[in-house]
Amino acid sequence: MNTTLPCQRTFGWVLAAMFALLFLLFYGSANIVSDWIPWRWHPALPGEAAWPFYPQWAPLYLLMPLLLLCCVLKLDWTAQWALLATLLAELLLACVSFVLLPVETAFPPRHVSGWAAPWFELATTLSMRHNHFPSLHVAFALTAALALQPVLRPLSRLLSWLWVMLVAASTVLIHEHHLLDIVAGAVLAVLAWRIVPPWAQQAAVLQRVRLEWLWCCNQWAFARRHRRYALISLMIATQRLRRPQRGTLLLSGYCFLQAVDDIMDGDRRSRTAPIAVADALLAAWQQRRFHTAHNLMLLAHDFQQRLALLPDADHALADVGALLQVMRADRLRAEARAVWSATALAAQHQATFALSLDLLLAALGSPSRAAAAPALTTVLGWCSVMRDLREDIAAGIINIPQTQWQQLSPPPNGTPPDSWLRQPPLQQWMAAQHAQALQQLSLLDTQLAADSLDPRAQRIMRIFARSVRDFAQRRFYRLYPWLASDA
Repeated sequence: MNTTLPCQRTFGWVLAAMFALLFLLFYGSANIVSDWIPWRWHPALPGEAAWPFYPQWAPLYLLMPLLLLCCVLKLDWTAQWALLATLLAELLLACVSFVLLPVETAFPPRHVSGWAAPWFELATTLSMRHNHFPSLHVAFALTAALALQPVLRPLSRLLSWLWVMLVAASTVLIHEHHLLDIVAGAVLAVLAWRIVPPWAQQAAVLQRVRLEWLWCCNQWAFARRHRRYALISLMIATQRLRRPQRGTLLLSGYCFLQAVDDIMDGDRRSRTAPIAVADALLAAWQQRRFHTAHNLMLLAHDFQQRLALLPDADHALADVGALLQVMRADRLRAEARAVWSATALAAQHQATFALSLDLLLAALGSPSRAAAAPALTTVLGWCSVMRDLREDIAAGIINIPQTQWQQLSPPPNGTPPDSWLRQPPLQQWMAAQHAQALQQLSLLDTQLAADSLDPRAQRIMRIFARSVRDFAQRRFYRLYPWLASDA
């Protein structure tokens, strides 16, 4: 699979950071646990204790990670992932050995002075007391060299092997490892390299890695635009830990639908015209045929596969198609800067949030649907309009009814200033909409108490209701403080 990832260089650094954290966790834990093991293994061969000691090699011992750094810079994302999987396999197997076979070296006490002392002290601290067999220094260096071979020129390949040999020599010359440790590290690297990368680079495995990265990138993009999306990601992550299948369905749908919405609203740039993106997605969704080399198509394909496992899959799949049509209509009116009637706007917002809520309830396994609490979709539509009124108008999405719009002076280019929003017709409309929203919230309390709603639906709907009520009572007046004085 040669499909490119978004932020591919970042992907490599994230893998490197992930490996560093896991290494510290498992390597350190193995050393702590091995202290409780009552036996010790002595792998020294005859005469090894008398081998010369050269602390000056400590800097070379510490520079082994440079090979791993080269992998981050040189390899593509598929090779980076295969390398990470291999290193993690080696780490886990080695930690088992560290616990079962804690080593007691045969080398005499070491005393170092001069310029090499700080380097040597750091090396001995990092190596820890019992983590010797096999040598992960040798295993990691050899694995990195194997991973780099396809992308290096002949001379660089030779230098990489030389580096591995020097690293292996340094482990002996500073009396950190015995010869058996080095041999075991090399064997571990060769075996892991023959087994793990063929599995890690299977198409299905690579697609799952790509999906996880796309989910991370999309959630980061959403959260950068507004912190409320970070809260949504946190809630989904919690659900994913508690119920992996359900939580992953929620994550898949959230990333796909929000990404499409961002493209349609102009919040995300697209190389393809947004309407063309919508048409391609609609066709693929109806035909269930996706060109998964495209990242958005892969998100759509994964979401459709997961929805198909639901008991009410046909309705859920149809709801997604309808929601894509609604978002496409929003894009068309944004491009035309169309001004709709109050009835048309209400129908558009009702469809957007009713379909979205139905999908959420279906993903949560609830039999209830948005129609059981129609006031909720009404107040969600109002909240969305008022919260993003400035940004939407700047993007061409006019959520002000035609009757009021025609009474306003033309809006300036870009984000309209507050002076424009203070025009009397608009103030009167916003105040009236706010009063209606408060009435709908009171009605919603009655609807949410109905026996027709199952507890799961009641719980999620009450979360939305609290959020809208908080907006209506506090954040609305922070956005439009001049309306507070008129209230």
